[in-house]
Amino acid sequence: MTLTPRSHPTDQTSLSLIQRLRNNDDTGWQRLNELYRPLIHFWCRRSQLSESDAEDLTQEVLAIVSTKIDSFQHGGDKDTFRGWLRVITRNQILMHLRATRNSPQGIGGSTVLDWMNNIQATGEESEKIDPQTENTERHILFQKSLELIQSEFETNTWTAFIQTAIDGRTTADVAADLGLSKGAVRTARYRVLRRLRSEFGDILN
Repeated sequence: MTLTPRSHPTDQTSLSLIQRLRNNDDTGWQRLNELYRPLIHFWCRRSQLSESDAEDLTQEVLAIVSTKIDSFQHGGDKDTFRGWLRVITRNQILMHLRATRNSPQGIGGSTVLDWMNNIQATGEESEKIDPQTENTERHILFQKSLELIQSEFETNTWTAFIQTAIDGRTTADVAADLGLSKGAVRTARYRVLRRLRSEFGDILN
Protein backbone atom coordinates (compact mmCIF):
# COMPACT_ATOMS: atom_id res chain seq x y z
CA MET A 1 0.00 0.00 0.00
CA THR A 2 1.27 3.47 -0.82
CA LEU A 3 0.53 6.61 1.15
CA THR A 4 -0.50 9.67 -0.82
CA PRO A 5 -1.08 13.04 0.89
CA ARG A 6 -4.22 14.89 -0.04
CA SER A 7 -3.96 18.20 -1.84
CA HIS A 8 -2.61 21.11 0.17
CA PRO A 9 -4.98 24.09 -0.21
CA THR A 10 -2.45 26.55 1.17
CA ASP A 11 0.44 25.48 -1.04
CA GLN A 12 -0.24 28.16 -3.67
CA THR A 13 2.86 29.96 -2.39
CA SER A 14 6.23 28.83 -1.11
CA LEU A 15 6.65 31.98 0.95
CA SER A 16 6.97 31.70 4.72
CA LEU A 17 3.89 32.51 6.77
CA ILE A 18 5.48 35.73 8.03
CA GLN A 19 6.06 36.87 4.46
CA ARG A 20 2.53 35.92 3.51
CA LEU A 21 1.24 38.09 6.36
CA ARG A 22 3.35 40.98 5.16
CA ASN A 23 1.88 40.46 1.70
CA ASN A 24 -1.59 40.63 3.30
CA ASP A 25 -2.39 37.11 2.15
CA ASP A 26 -5.84 36.10 3.42
CA THR A 27 -4.95 32.45 3.97
CA GLY A 28 -1.90 33.52 5.94
CA TRP A 29 -3.98 35.65 8.29
CA GLN A 30 -6.49 32.85 8.66
CA ARG A 31 -3.70 30.45 9.63
CA LEU A 32 -2.26 32.91 12.13
CA ASN A 33 -5.67 33.47 13.71
CA GLU A 34 -6.37 29.76 13.99
CA LEU A 35 -2.94 28.96 15.41
CA TYR A 36 -2.31 31.81 17.82
CA ARG A 37 -5.77 32.84 19.04
CA PRO A 38 -5.85 29.99 21.62
CA LEU A 39 -2.41 30.98 22.95
CA ILE A 40 -3.26 34.69 23.22
CA HIS A 41 -6.47 33.75 25.01
CA PHE A 42 -4.45 31.52 27.36
CA TRP A 43 -2.16 34.44 28.24
CA CYS A 44 -5.15 36.68 28.92
CA ARG A 45 -6.93 34.18 31.12
CA ARG A 46 -3.73 33.42 33.03
CA SER A 47 -3.60 37.12 33.90
CA GLN A 48 -7.00 36.80 35.63
CA LEU A 49 -9.02 38.48 32.91
CA SER A 50 -12.65 37.44 32.59
CA GLU A 51 -13.69 35.32 29.63
CA SER A 52 -15.30 38.29 27.86
CA ASP A 53 -12.31 40.57 28.50
CA ALA A 54 -9.95 37.83 27.33
CA GLU A 55 -11.90 37.50 24.09
CA ASP A 56 -11.87 41.27 23.55
CA LEU A 57 -8.13 41.58 24.21
CA THR A 58 -7.35 38.61 22.01
CA GLN A 59 -9.07 40.38 19.14
CA GLU A 60 -7.23 43.62 19.95
CA VAL A 61 -3.87 41.84 19.91
CA LEU A 62 -4.55 40.25 16.53
CA ALA A 63 -5.57 43.65 15.17
CA ILE A 64 -2.30 45.17 16.43
CA VAL A 65 -0.30 42.36 14.85
CA SER A 66 -1.94 43.14 11.51
CA THR A 67 -0.60 46.70 11.68
CA LYS A 68 2.83 45.89 13.10
CA ILE A 69 3.82 42.70 11.30
CA ASP A 70 6.39 44.58 9.22
CA SER A 71 8.25 45.54 12.41
CA PHE A 72 8.86 41.95 13.46
CA GLN A 73 12.47 40.90 13.01
CA HIS A 74 13.46 37.28 13.53
CA GLY A 75 16.84 37.36 15.22
CA GLY A 76 17.32 33.81 16.47
CA ASP A 77 16.17 31.83 19.49
CA LYS A 78 15.77 34.92 21.67
CA ASP A 79 13.75 36.88 19.13
CA THR A 80 10.94 34.54 18.14
CA PHE A 81 7.52 35.38 16.79
CA ARG A 82 5.94 33.93 19.92
CA GLY A 83 8.10 36.15 22.12
CA TRP A 84 7.21 39.21 20.04
CA LEU A 85 3.53 38.35 20.26
CA ARG A 86 3.81 37.75 24.01
CA VAL A 87 5.13 41.29 24.53
CA ILE A 88 2.26 42.79 22.51
CA THR A 89 -0.25 40.77 24.50
CA ARG A 90 1.39 41.66 27.81
CA ASN A 91 1.31 45.35 26.99
CA GLN A 92 -2.40 45.19 26.14
CA ILE A 93 -3.16 43.28 29.33
CA LEU A 94 -1.24 45.83 31.38
CA MET A 95 -3.09 48.72 29.76
CA HIS A 96 -6.39 46.97 30.46
CA LEU A 97 -5.53 46.30 34.10
CA ARG A 98 -4.46 49.90 34.64
CA ALA A 99 -7.67 51.17 33.05
CA THR A 100 -9.92 48.91 35.12
CA ARG A 101 -7.97 48.88 38.37
CA ASN A 102 -9.89 51.75 39.96
CA SER A 103 -13.25 51.21 38.31
CA PRO A 104 -16.18 49.83 40.35
CA GLN A 105 -16.09 46.61 38.39
CA GLY A 106 -12.33 46.63 38.07
CA ILE A 107 -10.01 43.76 38.82
CA GLY A 108 -8.59 43.97 42.32
CA GLY A 109 -6.42 42.10 44.74
CA SER A 110 -2.75 41.90 45.57
CA THR A 111 -2.11 39.22 42.94
CA VAL A 112 -2.89 41.58 40.07
CA LEU A 113 -0.97 44.44 41.73
CA ASP A 114 2.07 42.22 42.18
CA TRP A 115 1.80 41.11 38.55
CA MET A 116 1.65 44.72 37.38
CA ASN A 117 4.60 45.72 39.56
CA ASN A 118 6.73 42.98 38.01
CA ILE A 119 6.45 44.53 34.57
CA GLN A 120 8.97 47.11 33.51
CA ALA A 121 8.02 50.29 31.69
CA THR A 122 8.89 48.68 28.37
CA GLY A 123 6.31 45.98 28.91
CA GLU A 124 8.90 43.26 29.44
CA GLU A 125 8.52 40.94 32.43
CA SER A 126 11.36 41.19 34.92
CA GLU A 127 11.20 37.44 35.48
CA LYS A 128 11.95 34.71 32.98
CA ILE A 129 9.26 32.47 31.57
CA ASP A 130 9.22 29.35 33.74
CA PRO A 131 9.77 25.98 32.02
CA GLN A 132 6.25 24.75 32.79
CA THR A 133 4.66 27.80 31.14
CA GLU A 134 7.05 27.47 28.20
CA ASN A 135 6.04 23.84 27.73
CA THR A 136 2.35 24.73 27.97
CA GLU A 137 2.70 27.39 25.29
CA ARG A 138 4.57 25.05 22.97
CA HIS A 139 1.99 22.33 23.55
CA ILE A 140 -0.88 24.68 22.66
CA LEU A 141 0.83 25.74 19.43
CA PHE A 142 1.91 22.25 18.42
CA GLN A 143 -1.49 20.67 19.03
CA LYS A 144 -3.24 23.43 17.10
CA SER A 145 -0.80 23.19 14.20
CA LEU A 146 -1.49 19.46 13.96
CA GLU A 147 -5.24 20.08 13.92
CA LEU A 148 -4.85 22.54 11.06
CA ILE A 149 -3.06 20.13 8.71
CA GLN A 150 -4.59 16.77 9.66
CA SER A 151 -7.31 16.91 7.00
CA GLU A 152 -4.64 17.16 4.30
CA PHE A 153 -3.46 13.57 4.82
CA GLU A 154 -4.91 10.10 4.39
CA THR A 155 -5.78 8.26 7.59
CA ASN A 156 -2.89 5.76 7.38
CA THR A 157 -0.38 8.53 6.72
CA TRP A 158 -1.57 10.48 9.73
CA THR A 159 -1.74 7.42 11.99
CA ALA A 160 1.80 6.41 11.04
CA PHE A 161 3.05 9.91 11.85
CA ILE A 162 1.24 10.16 15.21
CA GLN A 163 2.29 6.73 16.39
CA THR A 164 5.97 7.17 15.50
CA ALA A 165 6.58 10.89 16.01
CA ILE A 166 4.20 11.53 18.93
CA ASP A 167 3.56 8.21 20.65
CA GLY A 168 7.14 6.99 20.25
CA ARG A 169 6.35 3.58 18.78
CA THR A 170 8.92 1.87 16.60
CA THR A 171 8.67 2.00 12.83
CA ALA A 172 8.53 -1.79 12.66
CA ASP A 173 5.62 -2.08 15.10
CA VAL A 174 3.59 0.61 13.37
CA ALA A 175 4.27 -0.89 9.96
CA ALA A 176 3.06 -4.29 11.15
CA ASP A 177 -0.13 -2.85 12.67
CA LEU A 178 -1.01 -0.79 9.59
CA GLY A 179 0.02 -3.36 7.01
CA LEU A 180 2.66 -1.06 5.54
CA SER A 181 6.33 -1.37 4.80
CA LYS A 182 8.77 0.29 7.17
CA GLY A 183 9.79 2.58 4.32
CA ALA A 184 6.18 3.70 3.86
CA VAL A 185 5.92 4.53 7.57
CA ARG A 186 9.12 6.55 7.46
CA THR A 187 7.87 8.36 4.37
CA ALA A 188 4.56 9.16 6.09
CA ARG A 189 6.37 10.66 9.07
CA TYR A 190 8.62 12.71 6.79
CA ARG A 191 5.70 14.06 4.75
CA VAL A 192 3.81 15.33 7.77
CA LEU A 193 6.91 16.86 9.37
CA ARG A 194 7.79 18.54 6.09
CA ARG A 195 4.28 19.98 5.90
CA LEU A 196 4.51 21.31 9.45
CA ARG A 197 7.81 23.01 8.70
CA SER A 198 6.63 24.50 5.41
CA GLU A 199 3.43 25.92 6.89
CA PHE A 200 4.48 26.92 10.40
CA GLY A 201 8.25 26.61 10.57
CA ASP A 202 8.88 30.34 10.97
CA ILE A 203 6.39 30.94 13.79
CA LEU A 204 6.28 27.78 15.95
CA ASN A 205 9.42 28.48 18.01
